[in-house]
Order: sequence, then C-alpha cells, then structure tokens
Amino acid sequence: MYSENSPDLVLLDLVYIQIPTNYRLDIELNTILGQVSRSLGKYELSLANQGNIVRELILNLKSRDEEELYTYKFDPTEVRLLPNRGAVANLTVKPKPWWRRPWFGAGLVVNFQLDIKDQQNLPLPNTLPQGTLVWKPRPWWQFLLLILAILGLLGGIGFIIWRILNPDPLRLENFSANDSQITEGDEVALNWEIHQYKQLKKLVLTAKGSQPIQPITYDFSNGIPEPLGKGSVNEIPPCQVQDKQELICSNVKTGVKTKGNYSFELQAFYRNGIQMFSRNNQVAAQTTQVEIAEKPIASVVNFQLDKPQYTKGENILFSWTIARPLLLSLLQVVGNADDGTSYGEPVSYKFNQGNITDPKLKKLCTQQNQQLQCKNVPLVANKVGNFAFEIKAISNNGSDKISSKKAESKITILPKPFKIVYFKINGSEQPNLVLNEGTSAILSWRVEGENIQVKLLPYGNDVPAVGSTKFPVNQAFPLKSDC
Repeated sequence: MYSENSPDLVLLDLVYIQIPTNYRLDIELNTILGQVSRSLGKYELSLANQGNIVRELILNLKSRDEEELYTYKFDPTEVRLLPNRGAVANLTVKPKPWWRRPWFGAGLVVNFQLDIKDQQNLPLPNTLPQGTLVWKPRPWWQFLLLILAILGLLGGIGFIIWRILNPDPLRLENFSANDSQITEGDEVALNWEIHQYKQLKKLVLTAKGSQPIQPITYDFSNGIPEPLGKGSVNEIPPCQVQDKQELICSNVKTGVKTKGNYSFELQAFYRNGIQMFSRNNQVAAQTTQVEIAEKPIASVVNFQLDKPQYTKGENILFSWTIARPLLLSLLQVVGNADDGTSYGEPVSYKFNQGNITDPKLKKLCTQQNQQLQCKNVPLVANKVGNFAFEIKAISNNGSDKISSKKAESKITILPKPFKIVYFKINGSEQPNLVLNEGTSAILSWRVEGENIQVKLLPYGNDVPAVGSTKFPVNQAFPLKSDC
C-alpha cells in the first residue's frame, strides 16, 4: 500500500478482500402465439444474470399434465450469461399426436413448465415460469370427413366380409381351338383359361358333329386332375397355375380326328362352398367351332382305253391322269367280266413319294402342273369276253379313301381267227388224188385258232387241232375236214 500523504511511507502487509457471491437470475416467459390449429406455439424466454458470476444454462421443458402432448424446440438450447448480462431464447411448441386434436369444444389445453439446468449446478430460482398452449378444435368440415371416413371404413369392412363370404366368381375365358380348320387325321386340341379355378368342381367337354363323341369329364374335387396336370414324358403339362387363382390350359387333346364340322362346348361347374348366395347349381359355359377337312389324296382325273375291241394276244393300251401324284403310293388296274369273274390279278404300279419305281411305266408318263399323265400303257389281252376295267389310286398319307375311275365303256376281246394250215393225204395237199383200193392212206392236218372244234367228215369224229390218222382205201374213203 502506498500513502498519498506520505509517499515515502511504505507499509507492506497481507490484505484479504472477500466479495459475497450473488446467484440472482431473472427468468421471464412471454407468449407470442398461444392458441394454434395447424401452426406451432411461439414463446420468448428472457434471461437476465443479476449476479456476479458467469452462468451456463441448459434449457428444457417439462409437462404439467399427466401426458406429454407436445414436442418443443429452444433456439438456442444452451445459454452462457456473463454477470449483468441478458439473453433471449425462442421456444416453439408443437401439439401431438394429430388424432388427439379435439373435434369440438374449447380446445385442448397443454400445460408445461420451464426446466432449466445449470451446468455447474449453481442455484436457480425456486419458481420457474409456466406456459400454456391451447390446441383449437377441428373445423366442422373435418368432422364431416370423419363421418365419411367412418362410413367408408364400415363399408370397407362390410365389403371385405362380403368378399370373404362371396369370393370372385369363377370365370371361363378364351375357350378356343389351336386351329379352327385342320386336316383329317390331325387331332383337335383346345385351349381355355379359368379364373378363380379353386371354386371349380368339374369340367365337362362335349362335342356335336359328324361323328358321335362321348363327353369328357375332368373332376377337380381333389385338385387338378391327372390328365390336365401331368404331361407325357418330357412334355409340359396341359394346364398350369398362374397367380394362384388362374388356371391356363393349352393344347388339350380331344381324340377327335374324323372329318366333319364340330361344335365343342366346355362347361364349368361350381363346387360346394360357403357363399352366401350359393352358386352350386350355376354353370359357366363357352363354345367353339372346328372344321376337320378331308385329307387330300391322289385322285384319278380320267381313265380311258384306246379302242373298244381287241383280239386275244393284242396289247390293251390304257391312258390315265392322276392329280396330286406326290401323295400316290400304288396304282392298280383291275378288270371284271360280265359274269362278275375277275379278268386276272390286278396290275399294280408302285410309287415312292410320287416317283415311279417301274422303269417301263416311267418312260410312258410325264408330270406337269401337279398331274401325272401316262399314255398307252400296255396290258396283254389274254382272255376272251366282255370286260370292264377300272383304275384305283391308293394314297401314301394314311387316308382310308381310295380314288377310282372306270373306263367309259366295256371292251370286247375276241378270240384269235382260226385257219386250216394244211390237210394232207399221204403228205400231199393235192385236192384230187388217185389211190388204189386195198392200200392205206395217211391223213395229217394242222388247224390254228382258239376254242375250235375239229372234225373229220363224214366220220364225225372230233380230232385234235394237229394230228394224223391212217385209213384203208376203199369205196367209202372220200373225206373232208370240218372246223
């Protein structure tokens, strides 16, 4: 210490100065927006450090109600106050949850209180400010929406219950054939789709057409029947399930191959269930049309002979035209007499995919514009009589139908003309010979022809066409031959 009166006087001593600690802290909460509908509640917190130490504060809120029906935010959340200094913090409060907002009345009151903590655990005021936020009731139109929502909810629940008791009805769709026009020998295959197939009791497939067809029944009592659910080895099953409720069937064989027009009908019968409105007796049905055309075959266009009359031993010359020769497997020429007997074994000509295997016939035939034309095909006339000839074309595609055609008229086969080649007496053909009585005469002859009768007159004996005989010469000897 220094003395101003006696500058030279110096006193040295220890002096302790003790300043009492002042913890005074003024806190005030001001309401800016205390009643809200859709906005946030807004408040202002004023803090004044009236003490003589630095204060470091953490700002919080706590509810004065049984439930904490709000969220809040301080800005800033921590405040540092020097002695004799103040600060302001903004507080926003949001009521929650949304469904607790009242529908009518004065509104929902939310009570809260400041909860301030000192980081150094210094004393705080015993009483902290309290606040109130009023959550206004909803407008009337929201109440109307609530009523509509409740009605919609009840309607939705009713609809769900109704759907449980009455699921979507079974639907049979897209019933059709793989091809509405096929060829005889090919099998009709059908396709269909069934929605909600688990309601299916059975399927009945019927067909009306040129041939009687037994109905086919598929029993779904124990699930998809084996003919539809299992295919052959290395084949996809005809029916497959998609989206758990949709059964798609394709290429289902029917066994129908015979030519004609057919109408197929598929009937789906409901199984017993818990439906409020029973569909047990209801049937879903669809139909489809299929035409099975006759299988094309090799057909005879024309068949003719070169003339109406022949002599036995001559060649009968045939000519014919065959359409679609690529389908030809065999040609047969047959003949029949007036009495129904056969002319002989049929004359057959084999073909391989329309190619002639007989080299002799090949030289007499030509192919043009899908037609096989054969001219002057020979057949030896080896029988006598009147005959009708017919040609038959047999196809190679398995068709049971045979195309045939008869010649326009019958033919006549005449026997060969007969003649006496020679008639000799003792080796001479002289018409007049002088023979001595008592000698012998040797007669020899030769006659050509068929179905002839040779006699020696006047004896009247039948003799062979070629022969000789010996006669004694007397007055009764004169002879002549008669054929």
